[in-house]
Amino acid sequence: MHRAWLVATTAATAAAAAAGPSDLPTEPLDDRHKLILKNTGTEDLALYYLGAVSRRDTADTNFNGNEGLANVMKPGETAARYVRFDDTFVVRSRDLQWRSRVAVYEHAGSKVHPYALTFHNLMDDVPPQPVELKHANAGYVWIDPGKNVTHSTGSGHVFYVRDKGSKDRYAVSLHKLDSNDEL
Repeated sequence: MHRAWLVATTAATAAAAAAGPSDLPTEPLDDRHKLILKNTGTEDLALYYLGAVSRRDTADTNFNGNEGLANVMKPGETAARYVRFDDTFVVRSRDLQWRSRVAVYEHAGSKVHPYALTFHNLMDDVPPQPVELKHANAGYVWIDPGKNVTHSTGSGHVFYVRDKGSKDRYAVSLHKLDSNDEL
C-alpha cells in the first residue's frame, strides 16, 4: 500500500513539474531577489513553494495550505527561483523521510545583512531526527525536530543543511539581483 501511494505520488509530482504550478513567482520583481538551492546530497530532492508565510502575523499571509512543486533536483543539480520576502519553501527527500523548510524574510535596518533565512526541521518523527545547519566556515547549529533557527545574512552567503549524521542534503543562498540578472 505504501509503495503504491509513493509511486502514485511520484507520478503526480512528475506531472505537476511538467505542467508547472501557476502560483510560483517566475517573473522579475521590482525588488528582485534570487534563492539558489543546490542538492549537495546523494538522493533526489523535491523543492515545493508554499507561498508567503509571514513570521510576524498569521493574519498577514497568503498561505492556504497548498504547495506548488518548484523543482526536482538530482544530486549536484541547482534550482534558482525569484523570491519575495516571506516566501517559503519545503525540501523533501525522494522517500519523503527527510524534510525541512526554508523561509525568506527581510532583516530591516541592516545594509550588511538585509536578509533573514529561517530554517525549520519538519521531522517531528520517532526516533528524533535533528537537522544540522552549517553557515559557510562559521560553525554549525543543530535544529531539533519541530524547531527552527533564523540567521540574518547578506547576499550570496551560503548555508549548508545536513541530516543527523552530518550528511549533506542541500546548500542555499539568497542574492540581490541587478537589472541584468536572470534565473
